[in-house]
Amino acid sequence: MKNKVSLQKIYINYIFPIYVISNILTSTILAFAPEGGTNHFRMVLKMIRYAIYIVSIFYASSRWRVKKQGLIYALVISTVVLVSLVVNHNVQIICSMFVFWALTDYPWETIMKKHYQWLLTVLLVIVSLSQIGIIQDFIRNEKNRQRHFLGFNWTTYAPIICFFIVVSFFCLKKGSVRLFQLVLFMALATILYILTVTRLAYVMTVLFILFVPVYNYLEKRKKYLKLLTSFTVFAPFLCAAVAIAIHALYNPGSPFFVKLNALLSHRLYFGYQGITNYGIKMIGQPIEWKGFDMTVWTFDDYNYIDCSYLHILLEYGVIFLLVFCILLTLGIRQAYKKNKYYLCWALCFICILGITETWLLNFTFNPFLWCGVSFFQGIKRQIPDPDKKYTLTIRNMSEKVVK
Repeated sequence: MKNKVSLQKIYINYIFPIYVISNILTSTILAFAPEGGTNHFRMVLKMIRYAIYIVSIFYASSRWRVKKQGLIYALVISTVVLVSLVVNHNVQIICSMFVFWALTDYPWETIMKKHYQWLLTVLLVIVSLSQIGIIQDFIRNEKNRQRHFLGFNWTTYAPIICFFIVVSFFCLKKGSVRLFQLVLFMALATILYILTVTRLAYVMTVLFILFVPVYNYLEKRKKYLKLLTSFTVFAPFLCAAVAIAIHALYNPGSPFFVKLNALLSHRLYFGYQGITNYGIKMIGQPIEWKGFDMTVWTFDDYNYIDCSYLHILLEYGVIFLLVFCILLTLGIRQAYKKNKYYLCWALCFICILGITETWLLNFTFNPFLWCGVSFFQGIKRQIPDPDKKYTLTIRNMSEKVVK
């Protein structure tokens, strides 16, 4: 038993943090050559992740036992995910699923705490190093906007990480966030906005910070909080429908869509072009996304879509998007049943962010994807501990440990 406990602690305290850190560092300029492309450090990070994938496979296979009644659900979900990912050649997410299976031994709160801690640590270290000149801080000038990269490969990365950090902290504190903590997060978000001029991420972070006192107020009036929280279960499908609709219905001849497109930094235009050029498939298709980074600043061959739902729809297909939204909905519903209203609202805000950002299905930036382990823990049968002695009581036929 000591070996098993030790292995569990090693995985969550050392192996998983290394996985998180290597993923985040891949998005920094440390992993890119000055002239663009990858460097040796990026290759080292990739080798570290693949080593972790192998360890995760062995660890998960040694711990996993599926309940008979949950076998069908596990097979259906796994088949849909794997088929969609194989069709579009997305190796990274397939490999990330190995880590996901390995983490089903742990409560999602523990996983999120580890992810949150290292997100915050790496963010502060990379931004600080870029500002004191140890690593390069690229600056992009856009008309009246001077945008700092802050040590990352693109200007929006630091503000997006900040958003997920704030929402994760809210969940880990179960909604009970103090005023000075909100002020600190507001200050961090504002500093990142001043440097990067990333408007949408900043607006979402500020809205969430302002929502926290409202939540605390409603928490004293459970009846109203429960009623309002019940509507969050519609967030995944509602946000997906709105996101896909505004892109599909985009009309450059409409003054309304022209203004909305400008407000969203031309997202609607590129989303509409994506639907037109690639079409919508049931099980997805391979797409080579070409966006901005520290070396590419022009719209030549640009096809990147800043919308999680449309991104998933075009690349992974209709079936995958439906399954993804269903799992999100089930997650919010389960949290609501367990009176974890703070988690319902956190997932709701993340669903809203997915309308204008692509990080909804990103294991690097989005710690809330690990909440899915709760669902699979429900279909997983615990492995008996061979080092414990058991007796069977006649009264309730339940196992009791003999101390």
